[in-house]
Parts: sequence; C-alpha cells; structure tokens
Amino acid sequence: MIKSFTSPLLFFCMFSFLPEVPAQTVSFVGTKTSISETTATVNVVANLKSGGASPSSIELEILPLSTATAPVDFTMPASLKFNWPANASDVNQTITFTINNDALSENAEYFIVRFVNPVNMALPAAAVNHFTVAITDDDKQAPVATQSISLTHIASFSNGAAPANSAEIVAHDPSSQRLFITNSNGGKIDIVNFENPSAATLISSISVFPYGNINSIAVKNGIVAAAIENIVPELPGKVVFFDINGNFISQINAGAMPDMITFNNAGTKVLTANEGQPRNDYVVDPEGSVTIVDISGGVANLTQANVSTAGFNAFNGVKLLLKAAGVRIFGASNATVAQDMEPEYITISDDDQTAWVTCQENNAIAIINLETNIVSDIIPLGTKNHALPGNALDVSDQGGAVEIANWPLKGMYMPDAIASYRVGTKTYLVTANEGDAREYAGYSEIVRASAASYVLDPVAFPYAVALKANIGRLNVTTASGDTDGDGDFDEIFTFGSRSISIFDAATGALVWDSGDQMEMITSKHPVYGSLFNVSNSNNTFKNRSDDKGPEPEGVTIGVIAGQTYAFIALERIGGCMAYNITNPANPVYVDYKNTRNLLTYGGDNGPEGIIYISAANSPIGVPIVILANEVSSTLSFFTVNLSVLEITLADVKASNIGTRNLVTWNTSAEDFRDVFEIERSKNGTSFEYLAAVTAKGAAAAYSYVDGLPYEGVNFYRLKLKHSTGRISYSSVVSANVKGAIAKIQVYPNPVKDKLNVRTNSLDLLNSSIDIINMQGMVIKKLVVKSLQTTVDVSSLPAGVYTLRYLNSNGQQNIRINKQ
Repeated sequence: MIKSFTSPLLFFCMFSFLPEVPAQTVSFVGTKTSISETTATVNVVANLKSGGASPSSIELEILPLSTATAPVDFTMPASLKFNWPANASDVNQTITFTINNDALSENAEYFIVRFVNPVNMALPAAAVNHFTVAITDDDKQAPVATQSISLTHIASFSNGAAPANSAEIVAHDPSSQRLFITNSNGGKIDIVNFENPSAATLISSISVFPYGNINSIAVKNGIVAAAIENIVPELPGKVVFFDINGNFISQINAGAMPDMITFNNAGTKVLTANEGQPRNDYVVDPEGSVTIVDISGGVANLTQANVSTAGFNAFNGVKLLLKAAGVRIFGASNATVAQDMEPEYITISDDDQTAWVTCQENNAIAIINLETNIVSDIIPLGTKNHALPGNALDVSDQGGAVEIANWPLKGMYMPDAIASYRVGTKTYLVTANEGDAREYAGYSEIVRASAASYVLDPVAFPYAVALKANIGRLNVTTASGDTDGDGDFDEIFTFGSRSISIFDAATGALVWDSGDQMEMITSKHPVYGSLFNVSNSNNTFKNRSDDKGPEPEGVTIGVIAGQTYAFIALERIGGCMAYNITNPANPVYVDYKNTRNLLTYGGDNGPEGIIYISAANSPIGVPIVILANEVSSTLSFFTVNLSVLEITLADVKASNIGTRNLVTWNTSAEDFRDVFEIERSKNGTSFEYLAAVTAKGAAAAYSYVDGLPYEGVNFYRLKLKHSTGRISYSSVVSANVKGAIAKIQVYPNPVKDKLNVRTNSLDLLNSSIDIINMQGMVIKKLVVKSLQTTVDVSSLPAGVYTLRYLNSNGQQNIRINKQ
C-alpha cells in the first residue's frame, strides 16, 4: 500500500507559497490646506493602499467643530463618498468642494472632515483621521487708522550695545529735560540730555550694584525714585532716591521684588508694586505687596516709619471664595493668598485716593485705599471668549498663512501695564493684556495644547483629536480649565488676550476690548505686515502666534486737543499703537508706527516701557511718546502730530485795516515741515488759493494780511499740507468787517442725539446753520426760525464737527464732539 504525505507537511507546503493578504489602508493626502475664499474650488484627496478583491469605499463627515458652513461659505458636492475598484493600490480619489466668495466680512473660517462608514477597509487611527480646509476672507479688513493724530519717528537713542545693556523703563523730568533709563543688564541708571530729542546725549550713569538690581524708575519734582530688587530676589527690596544729577539722597526697604514704581499726582507718596515671585525651585514664595512711602516731608530723612505696606494677608481666609470668583491662586505649593498674589503695575486716581494694581499671573486687579493704605478688594478680570466674532486669533507658528480664526478657547486677560482716566464722574482703567505665565524649574503651568498629558474632556470636546491637531502648537495653561476636578480639561485657557481692554474702575466690569484688532492691523498693515507676530529676537513670520501674539505690554494716556488717547507698546512685533479712547465704550484705532528693521533683524526691538510727554512738558513744544526697547537697548522718540489743524475759534479774528483784512490763527501742534495754505471764498463753500505759510514747528500764533478782499463778508479757511503728505482743512471762518457777530450757545456738547442751538438776538433769525465735518464738507443744513433750535445729529458718525452759524453780518463757528 502506498502511503500518502502527512497532512501537516502538505498544508505547510501549500500555504508557504500563497501570497500574503495585504491590509487595506486609507489616508488623507495631507492634513490641511489654507486657501482664500476667492479660490474657486478645493480638493480633499484620499489615498487607498493595497485594495482588496472587492471594491471599497468610505465617506466624509464634516465635523460640527467647523466654523465654515454650507451653503454660505462652500457648496457641498453631490456625493461625499470615495469609491475604489477592486485591487486598487496606491490610488487617489478626489472630492471637490466649491468655495463661495461671499461679500460678508468674516474672520478666517474652516471646515474639518473625517472618514466614516468604511466598506472593505478599516478607519484610520483617530490621530490621523481628519483634514482641515482653512478659508481666509477677502472682505475682512483691518480697522483703518483715522490718524486724527499721527506718530512721527524723529530719532532713536542707544544707551549702549545690547545685550550688555538694556533699556526697560524710561522716566522724564520736564524741569531739567532729562531722561532716566533703567539699564538692568548694565547694572545702572542712565541719565540722558533730552533738550534736543533729535540728538539726545548720555550725561552720566548711576551704578546700582551697591543697592541691588534695578527694576523700575520714576521722577517727579526733581526727585528720582528707583525700585531696586535684592541680590537675593525673595528678600525685601529697596526704594532708592537720587537727585537729577544722580547723587544719592536716601533709601528705605520695600517688599520682595519691587517691579514698578510711581509717584502719586501730588508728589507726596511713592508706591512700588512688589511682585514677590517664587524662587526658581518654588520652595520659597515671598508675599506680594505694595509699598507706600510718605515723602510729604521730603526724602532726605526718610525712615521705615514713613513706609506702609498694603498686603493681602487679610484675604488668606477667603482663598476658596477668591478662586471661585475667578482669581487665579495656584502654584507648586499650597500658597496663601498673600504669597500667591503678584502685583505688577500701578495706576492712581486723579484725587490720589485710590490705586489700582494689576496682578498679572492672578488675572486680577487689586484696589488700594490710599487714605488707609489697605487693599480693599481684589477684582477677577474673567476671560475672553475666542469663539465669538471679533475675538479671533492666529494660533500656530507653523505654515505661511495668517489665519485669524475663532476657536473654542478662552483668553485670560492677565494685564501687565495699567492706566486710568476720567470721563465725567467715572474712572476707567485701560489694561495692556500681555499674559505672563508661571514658568519655573519647580513648577510650570505652560503646555502645548497637543501634549498627550493635556487631556480634553470628551463631553466638552467630542472632537478633541481634530481640535488638538489644529491648535496643537498653542501654549495653554494646566492651572485652569479642569472645572470638575476629574483630571481632564473642560475648558481651554490661553495666556493674555492679544488686546487692550477698558474696565469700569468702580465695578471691574469690562466696558470694551480691542478684540482681534491688533492682529488684524499688524497682519494687513502695508508696511509691517511682513512682521506679523514676529518675536522681539527675530524676524520669523508668525513666530509668536503660538504664544501671545503681539503681546501688548505697556500703556500710557495723553489728552490732546480735548481728546483722550491711549498709546500701547507691543512687546514682540514692537512699535506703538494709538487709540482714541475719549468714548470708553467705543475707542477708535488712530495710528501704528514701528521702527524695527523690515528686511533683516535690527532697529528698535522689545519695547517694555512707554511714556507720554505733553506739549507743555516737551522740550520742543509738541507731545512726544517714548518707547523703552529692552532687547535693542534703545529709546525710540515719536512726536504726536495733529492731522487736522486745531483752531481755537475764540482766537480767530478778522478786522478791516483800510482796504485789507487781517486773518489770525493759533495751532495746538504742528511739524516744522507742515505748510498752511490760506484760502478765501465769497460764499463759504467755493474757495480759492491766496498764499502759503510755512509752519514754525511748534504751537504758535500766525497772521496773514489779505490785501485785496472782496467787498462785504470774506470767508477764509486753512489748508494744512502735512509733512507726511496728507491734506486736511481747518473749519471755515469769516472776516467780519460790518460789526460784531451776535453770540450763540450750543448744548449738550459732547452730544449724542439732539443738539440745542440758542441765540441771544432776534437779528439772527432766518440765519443758516451748517454742520461741517473735519474734511470741510457741509453734511447738514437748516434755517433758524426761533431763538432756540434743535438739530438732530443722531445719524452722524461719532467724531468732531464744526457748527457754522451764518448770516449777512458774518458767522460763528463752534466745535462739536459727537458721541
């Protein structure tokens, strides 16, 4: 009998030569594409490898996380299914979406797709099962600078080569026209002759090594006060007083790490914000506080008896209540409230009764009663919802496209500098929301959103993988967001808000926030757009998008021609941004200037401090803004120029001298390269050129003689040809050669809806009233029929207008502020 092969051997031989059955895999080609809405279509491409013996397919699902929607932003294709024939291998299939170029002004939007419903294949791993289409909007424009004032760079000054030197904070003494610079890298205070801002010179330097490390400086009434940190930072610091020549006067002890110093308005007190940061290993955590020095008796004989400390120990027992209210109290150890609070910057009320102190890491403002020198309250600032329109941000330092979009994030304001101002009886606080995190060897709250350790709650973030894939580069905090204490994050908090804010000082309520304007302005700026979100140490495009964007660091306030302006230093991209904040509920972007190099890294970089010098205190009679640029160790000087010639109408006169008319005017501010052209009219609307007068370069009085005036009333206006090339006009005035003009009154002014015009003479009935905008255009006319007339101005945009009251005897002009 013939024996057969054994079964195991037969099976082994047969299956050893059968081909291995390959696994079928599908994947997106790429993970993201960024397009403009002007792009007609966009393709989503899927690749199948090692297809099987049967046809296979898979569908697309659009995630609810998306902010772009169909059919407004894009049109869905007829089918969202990819199909492959049998045995397909390394074969791409494409689904095409039509992009709709709508006329809506929107932030960048996106839609995210993933694979679902596979047939004859398995879904890819969740980590790679997503594709993002980002759509940038061609209708969304940045706010346009009104340039009601403009910044003109006149010079920069170096106090020594960086990094051996630095220029963090600058103070100005108007009596001596000297500047005082904190040079921490050089261990000194630099004294600068500022009599000629175009050619500032170093006078001398004060070594601070005998005292410690310099952090901040202030000057008032010829007294220089320096905030000095201890060589061992966790120990008490000092306030050291010098005269303007740098001669030592006296010193007292302050709290740990005095970070900012300021005088009160009366010059009777000096305050320091003592940050009290923990040691790098976080084993030692000193208390934060504010030191208040009474110098009303002079500074020569100060003792510690003249010193009060406003601390936070009284709040230690309400730690849980403060945390529940939103005050960030956290760290590596179970710190008390007093230890955890970190005062950063101080502003003082006009009446010197109250101080408001930013506590940056705590995302709060402390209020100090300066009559009792006690902290009376701690106000949490809350968060900014970046998912809302107008609050968008660019979240990644990767890729070449600016995508200022909405994401489910909350920004903690965490302001650095703060300033205050009054409108009527109310005080408002302006904050520069930098957002500084705790980052030490012993404890750090910073993590990338993509980190595996940063786990998002699956209920709050059902599409966490796709979300983290898009915002993964963004730095977020681990100290906030786990609202239920289960170890994952129910909310995503990021540092700072890339904005300035205005708060009601009495209640802490948010009145206004600049939203995404700063990133919009810098990204679309015709000059500085190439520097969008660069760092202060390089010119790498979008380098800081993953962190805190432009990082508004410093803020100062100035009042110019009756309008209140905020000037903001942007620490990373650099430069100064200006807003008109006269109406705290509706500030207006005015100007932005930057003096860093565009093509190669250099110029003025890393502004830390900023000050405003009024025209009255300026060495050249015009307002000046100074940035102290820490990284480049330079100061940058900007004059603040009024784009529209400011006329004090009470001082405009017209008189007949024989056959001539004399026209006079005053300026509030000007540039020496400006030119005034005098124009004349018979009717107040059609003007002709008469002559040109070159500006003197500082606030001054002018006169012009019209040798051949028309018979009767002559109307005059000034055409300002600004040194920057812009042209604007003064209000129209008349040369009254027939006698005095009867007077009128207008109220309320500022006005919101109804303006009342009252005259004191029946002779002025049947006269005309013109409302003229700043470009000299008449935009509203009516005829006076009674001694009191009401003018409806509710439809006019907010701004400055001229009311012209005109009859056969002449005219009167009154400046109107429309809210």
